[in-house]
Amino acid sequence: MKEMVLIVDRNNLPNEWLNNKIAKKISLFDLMEALSTYSWMLREYVEKDENSKQLIPYIVLKDKLNNRIGIYQRHGSEKRIHGLHSVGVGGHINDTDKEADALILETIFYSAKRELSEELIGLDMDAPLQFVGILNEEETKVGRTHFALLFVIELERLPHGGAELLNFHWKTKSEILANYKLELWSEMALSLI
Repeated sequence: MKEMVLIVDRNNLPNEWLNNKIAKKISLFDLMEALSTYSWMLREYVEKDENSKQLIPYIVLKDKLNNRIGIYQRHGSEKRIHGLHSVGVGGHINDTDKEADALILETIFYSAKRELSEELIGLDMDAPLQFVGILNEEETKVGRTHFALLFVIELERLPHGGAELLNFHWKTKSEILANYKLELWSEMALSLI
């Protein structure tokens, strides 16, 4: 079966969100207003289509008790960011994430939780996801076709990384900024957290 992913036409997003590089706190209301027009398209097609932006829930995990952030080395299916470190867990929103009469916001939250459950071992699935804002960059090939919806999940019981999260561990924000070469979205996300 072909993978269908959630996209928005870049012409339907606010111009200020499409700046070369932007990390911006916004409300869920502003997000829903911008996503009033969306569609599902074949991932293999939109990966190269710079007229569309694939929506990606990008979730930062925080250690609620010790003020640390989960970090891991990239090595999965996206070869363009191998070797860099990431503080975000996430992936595409698939049409299989959508239930019959679900609102698009419900589908986005469901997809984010699905990604977390696939990537982490021992995650408290009852911990609430907090929407923070958006990340967009036009500097890389990945960035020109993807658009991040930034979430934070604060945890008291810390999960372990699964197979996709190479060398997953917990560090403070200052340790991460001083010692790791981060993918661009991670740099941007940390500026909002």
